[in-house]
Amino acid sequence: VRYDNDKARNLPIKRFPRLPNQVTAEQRYWNTFKYPIINKYPASVNAINFSLADPHDFVVATGTVLHLYDPLTNEAKKSISQFKQTVRCATFRNDGKLLAAGGDDKKVQLFDVATRGILRQFRDHKGSVQDVQFLKDSDTQIVTVSEDKAVRIFDIPTEKLVHTFLGHEDYVRCVRVSPTSSNVIATASYDHTVKLWDIRSEEIVASFEHDHPVERLQFFPSGSAIACAVGNGILLRDIVTGKQIVQLGNHQKTTTALHFDGTGTRLFSASLDHQVKIYDLDTYRVSHSIKYASPILDFGISKNNSHLVVGMNDGTMSIRRREIGNDEETQKNPGFLSAQHRHIRDDDSSQLEVDALAEEETANRQPCDHFLRKFLFKEALDYALGTSDVVLICSLIDELVIRSCVGYALAGRDNQELLAILGFIHKYILNPRYNTHLFMIFDIILDKYAAVLGRAPRVDELILNIHLKLKNEVELQQKMFKLVGALEMVMTTTSL
Repeated sequence: VRYDNDKARNLPIKRFPRLPNQVTAEQRYWNTFKYPIINKYPASVNAINFSLADPHDFVVATGTVLHLYDPLTNEAKKSISQFKQTVRCATFRNDGKLLAAGGDDKKVQLFDVATRGILRQFRDHKGSVQDVQFLKDSDTQIVTVSEDKAVRIFDIPTEKLVHTFLGHEDYVRCVRVSPTSSNVIATASYDHTVKLWDIRSEEIVASFEHDHPVERLQFFPSGSAIACAVGNGILLRDIVTGKQIVQLGNHQKTTTALHFDGTGTRLFSASLDHQVKIYDLDTYRVSHSIKYASPILDFGISKNNSHLVVGMNDGTMSIRRREIGNDEETQKNPGFLSAQHRHIRDDDSSQLEVDALAEEETANRQPCDHFLRKFLFKEALDYALGTSDVVLICSLIDELVIRSCVGYALAGRDNQELLAILGFIHKYILNPRYNTHLFMIFDIILDKYAAVLGRAPRVDELILNIHLKLKNEVELQQKMFKLVGALEMVMTTTSL
């Protein structure tokens, strides 16, 4: 048979999935939110809100009580229990002196934070009050939404209803005021729509349809776009053109809360899948995520990015905090890398690294190609093992399997040559990334050299170690299957 070297194919190098990169500067930054403080309440934590005024106190709504927390001590300093039914929402005024809250008792109450006294009560809603916000330019008015499908604006000094907006066909879950104009508000509803309202004209400016109920929304700091929690995803939309910017689908269950960090460059989302995810708004990718023990109903992050407070449906509240340096307080950009820095890094070092790897891969492959063209399969395998390049070795083994030449490559070996291949098997046989054909190769070695086993102590010891390794792995897998079965039985019994 004539073999044409010019037409022989080169050894194809396997492409394995990329391993996770080392911890980035941004991940290190968000990992500084530690020292978690866990508080347990008898009822679910429905709302969390931070004051914009220093030192950024925060309020936690759970059951029929509001708890006011001091961020310096991370302890509740006051409690307000002027509710007969569950509280669903609570919001500080910009100066932190007033607090508005509402819930299932169908009324909105205004409190003096210093004295905890009730200043005003608004009783016009016919359903549970789901959200309340102060209008930005005028701290004397509030806007509220309810399960009665209405959006209402109240005047605080006169304690009167200013206007009622009707247009939603189902429960209204959330309201937000534009950061650039108090005359524009946005509402999210279970009727699958987000509506923009002009307070001056008392009309709907725009309405955006979605495929699922909308739980929450947030205006971008620029006021030109909104982020909407739609089903288990997040939809970003330009409100000027009405076009969708991007849709993010990183949660497995309903997204329940959205917030921007203090710099306005990161978007946080929380979900019933126990996850809080942080998105980089330059790339729209998840830059970090935090796992919690229970489904999350709401969360809040302080203006100075010092506290992350999460409330869950089982009454658990988690407070994560980090230390803020004196130099950071005067800087707008936190300790993570900007997109520009990442692009500079990617354009320079990453490309150089790729080029270097390509050159090294070609250099290692050329001798293997030479041996394969001459049908020297044993020599090709010996050379690959000598490079200690696991990718090259696995690629060559795949090629030998395709050519049905594994037996030829493993035949006629002395003790030292067997030690090389057995050492590779011992190291990687339990690594699913590289062990595709290693079990088969180990079986072939046992078959071919069964007659001479017992004559080389080092070879025998290595074979016994591989056997023991496999035996322990099988026993571990059996125990894990038993544990899974026991857990399934417990879960089934609990659900009955």
